[in-house]
Amino acid sequence: MSTNVSTCANDLREALLRDIADERVWWHGLLEEVGTERMEHPGAMGAWTFKDLIAHITAYRDRFVARLAAGPVGTPVAIWPPHLDDPATGGLDAVNAWIHTQHEHRPLAEVMADADASFDRLADAFRQISDEDLTIPGRFVWAPADRSLGDVIRGHLFDHVHVAHEPDVRAWMGLAANQRA
Repeated sequence: MSTNVSTCANDLREALLRDIADERVWWHGLLEEVGTERMEHPGAMGAWTFKDLIAHITAYRDRFVARLAAGPVGTPVAIWPPHLDDPATGGLDAVNAWIHTQHEHRPLAEVMADADASFDRLADAFRQISDEDLTIPGRFVWAPADRSLGDVIRGHLFDHVHVAHEPDVRAWMGLAANQRA
């Protein structure tokens, strides 16, 4: 391995670990804003509760961790039944429904603890990945060929939460606050 790849990997790894820590701080802030008293009320994501959303986000984060752990060409441990990934037999709605069914009866404290621990699992996965796998685009068959894993995590995991879910949660919180007034 060249010194250049190693230096680049160390810089990227440190930046990703800071991003994960920053995202965790943001997440804890959102949890505090929502408050545990509202987390099992519907509406945070359609008919889902905020607890359901926590489990949803955690499942996708864990899928990413499993993919990293499997390496560039390995088969990751399935987080949900593999046939659900096939649009012909499942697709995104089927995956999300499966995640919801698996977690809807779990206690809130357990779902929250699992979500918090998922940040550690993600950070550990990035600590263990090789420098080449971290920095060279196209090494993982499931990732875009022109993007590093740093770009993938920022876009797929973090930006997705902020773009696809945060606005709905904030709107829901505003509605809940207005209904209490």
